[in-house]
Amino acid sequence: MPAVSHPPPRPRPPHRRSLMQRLVSARQAEAMAAEAELAEALRLAGIVLPSLATDQRSGLFTGLFLVDLGGARADVVERLAEVVRRGVEAELADRKAGSG
Repeated sequence: MPAVSHPPPRPRPPHRRSLMQRLVSARQAEAMAAEAELAEALRLAGIVLPSLATDQRSGLFTGLFLVDLGGARADVVERLAEVVRRGVEAELADRKAGSG
Protein backbone atom coordinates (compact mmCIF):
# COMPACT_ATOMS: atom_id res chain seq x y z
CA MET A 1 0.00 0.00 0.00
CA PRO A 2 1.53 3.39 -0.95
CA ALA A 3 2.29 5.85 1.83
CA VAL A 4 -0.23 8.64 2.17
CA SER A 5 1.36 12.05 1.96
CA HIS A 6 -0.13 14.73 4.16
CA PRO A 7 0.60 18.41 3.63
CA PRO A 8 2.56 20.06 6.46
CA PRO A 9 0.43 21.87 9.01
CA ARG A 10 -0.05 25.54 8.30
CA PRO A 11 1.25 27.93 10.96
CA ARG A 12 -1.45 29.57 12.99
CA PRO A 13 -1.86 33.32 12.64
CA PRO A 14 -0.66 35.18 15.77
CA HIS A 15 -4.20 35.81 16.98
CA ARG A 16 -4.96 32.07 16.86
CA ARG A 17 -1.90 30.81 18.70
CA SER A 18 -2.48 28.73 21.80
CA LEU A 19 -2.07 30.20 25.26
CA MET A 20 1.14 28.18 25.70
CA GLN A 21 2.56 29.51 22.44
CA ARG A 22 1.78 33.09 23.49
CA LEU A 23 3.37 32.58 26.93
CA VAL A 24 6.49 31.00 25.47
CA SER A 25 6.79 33.78 22.90
CA ALA A 26 6.46 36.45 25.59
CA ARG A 27 9.05 34.76 27.80
CA GLN A 28 11.43 34.41 24.88
CA ALA A 29 11.07 38.10 24.04
CA GLU A 30 11.63 38.99 27.71
CA ALA A 31 14.85 36.94 27.87
CA MET A 32 16.14 38.39 24.61
CA ALA A 33 15.43 41.93 25.84
CA ALA A 34 17.27 41.21 29.10
CA GLU A 35 20.21 39.85 27.12
CA ALA A 36 20.33 42.99 24.95
CA GLU A 37 20.07 45.25 28.01
CA LEU A 38 22.95 43.46 29.73
CA ALA A 39 25.07 43.51 26.56
CA GLU A 40 24.52 47.28 26.24
CA ALA A 41 25.37 47.93 29.91
CA LEU A 42 28.51 45.81 29.60
CA ARG A 43 29.46 47.60 26.38
CA LEU A 44 29.23 50.95 28.18
CA ALA A 45 31.64 49.55 30.78
CA GLY A 46 33.99 48.30 28.07
CA ILE A 47 33.19 44.64 28.76
CA VAL A 48 32.25 42.00 26.22
CA LEU A 49 31.00 38.54 27.14
CA PRO A 50 31.51 36.78 23.81
CA SER A 51 29.17 33.88 24.61
CA LEU A 52 26.29 35.98 25.97
CA ALA A 53 23.11 34.55 24.44
CA THR A 54 19.54 33.55 25.14
CA ASP A 55 19.37 29.79 25.58
CA GLN A 56 16.65 28.85 23.11
CA ARG A 57 16.75 25.13 23.90
CA SER A 58 15.88 25.59 27.57
CA GLY A 59 12.84 27.62 26.64
CA LEU A 60 11.57 25.21 24.05
CA PHE A 61 11.63 22.37 26.58
CA THR A 62 10.61 24.19 29.75
CA GLY A 63 8.97 27.44 28.66
CA LEU A 64 11.59 29.29 30.70
CA PHE A 65 14.23 31.03 28.58
CA LEU A 66 17.56 31.50 30.31
CA VAL A 67 20.20 34.07 29.45
CA ASP A 68 23.51 32.24 29.24
CA LEU A 69 26.42 34.45 30.29
CA GLY A 70 28.90 31.96 28.87
CA GLY A 71 32.57 31.78 29.66
CA ALA A 72 35.04 34.63 29.89
CA ARG A 73 38.72 35.17 30.59
CA ALA A 74 39.74 35.85 34.18
CA ASP A 75 40.64 39.48 33.42
CA VAL A 76 37.19 40.10 31.94
CA VAL A 77 35.50 38.56 34.99
CA GLU A 78 37.68 40.67 37.31
CA ARG A 79 36.66 43.81 35.39
CA LEU A 80 33.00 42.76 35.58
CA ALA A 81 33.31 42.23 39.35
CA GLU A 82 34.90 45.68 39.68
CA VAL A 83 32.06 47.35 37.74
CA VAL A 84 29.39 45.52 39.76
CA ARG A 85 31.13 46.40 43.03
CA ARG A 86 31.29 50.10 42.09
CA GLY A 87 27.62 50.05 41.09
CA VAL A 88 26.60 48.43 44.37
CA GLU A 89 28.70 50.89 46.37
CA ALA A 90 27.13 53.81 44.52
CA GLU A 91 23.64 52.40 45.10
CA LEU A 92 24.31 51.95 48.82
CA ALA A 93 25.70 55.50 49.06
CA ASP A 94 22.57 56.86 47.32
CA ARG A 95 20.31 54.96 49.73
CA LYS A 96 22.27 56.21 52.72
CA ALA A 97 22.17 59.82 51.48
CA GLY A 98 18.42 59.56 50.82
CA SER A 99 17.59 58.21 54.26
CA GLY A 100 19.85 60.53 56.23
